[in-house]
Amino acid sequence: MFFILIHPLRTGYILLFSFPLWYVWTVPKGIVRKYGNYAGAFAEIISFRFLLWHLFAPWKNITDTPKKRGFNLERFAETFFFNLTSRVIGFLFRFTLMIVGILVQSICILLFLLFLLAWYGYPFAAFLGIRYLLTA
Repeated sequence: MFFILIHPLRTGYILLFSFPLWYVWTVPKGIVRKYGNYAGAFAEIISFRFLLWHLFAPWKNITDTPKKRGFNLERFAETFFFNLTSRVIGFLFRFTLMIVGILVQSICILLFLLFLLAWYGYPFAAFLGIRYLLTA
């Protein structure tokens, strides 16, 4: 900290070149990288590709298969509707999870944009606040 008082040329370099580069490029690049990490983690937790691939699969692979040989209409209808119900339940759970995933990704990108806006907007807000205090 004391090198600022000892080396005024270094202070000028920091104020004119190093700090603006850090503020405009280095930190926002880190913010974008963190957003990418969070979005990627949420995309792995709630895998849309997997959910779409198995959208109509039976819930927890619970199915019924006929055990006896021959055709029995009652047993066929029972098996058909049980399997249909299992697939509908699987569809509802997976579709709901896809909606939750879309909401989570939307909230993630919204928070990212708000944070980036706050990061770039802070100097202007500080300038306006100081100007207001000096004129009041």
